[in-house]
Amino acid sequence: MSNSDEFTFANSSVTQVITLSAGILGLSVTLITSNTSSVNHSYLWLLKGSWIAFLVSMFFGVWSLSAITGLVSAKADSSDSCWLRVPWILELVAFFTGLVMFAIFGFNSV
Repeated sequence: MSNSDEFTFANSSVTQVITLSAGILGLSVTLITSNTSSVNHSYLWLLKGSWIAFLVSMFFGVWSLSAITGLVSAKADSSDSCWLRVPWILELVAFFTGLVMFAIFGFNSV
């Protein structure tokens, strides 16, 4: 696999998680504001926590994209760098944390 392919795959992966985070966040905010009467308010902290986790995931995703850009412009020989791995892992952890919190909220509010 060439360097170009590594960075293309990394860029695609990071971008997909950013898109999913933004989509879930936007959809949940839209649905919650139109259906506030049917929401179980005792679990509302889970929803707000998931929103924060998705925002954090997007922040780390942008950081990851910046790291990819920096590594490509520095003509790095591999995408295996802590400058890329750290924000990428943090992005994934924040995304899955938000996803779990959102799912728990959804199951408890139905």
